[in-house]
Amino acid sequence: MESNASTDGKPDVIMESEENDTIKTTLEELEGIILMENIVDRYNDKVPDSSEHATVENVEEPDEMNALKAEVAKLRQETGRMMGKELEGMNFKELQKLEHQLTEGILFVKNKKEQVLLEPLEKSRLQSVI
Repeated sequence: MESNASTDGKPDVIMESEENDTIKTTLEELEGIILMENIVDRYNDKVPDSSEHATVENVEEPDEMNALKAEVAKLRQETGRMMGKELEGMNFKELQKLEHQLTEGILFVKNKKEQVLLEPLEKSRLQSVI
């Protein structure tokens, strides 16, 4: 990442780079994981207990249900890891990759926070010039 030393008194701003694409992807994946968990939770709340209401449709689709359960478990594990939990079983390289993703995510959040803070100041400055 490069930083711009500012001569106009504004704080240095970290310039966006191709790493931000990775950060956005990582954040989008995390949002997707959370969304998927919410969908599955809502589905589980509305579906009656299958042992009481066995239908031909339920009997024909156990593979799909098992695949969805496996996907939810994987997404929950990834979410936990992004939160710094469920790290057991990860090797050094996986931990290093996770650390890199989280570091990029933090930089993206800091850049966005700075942008949110500076936009009103810039608007105020422009209005005072007019």
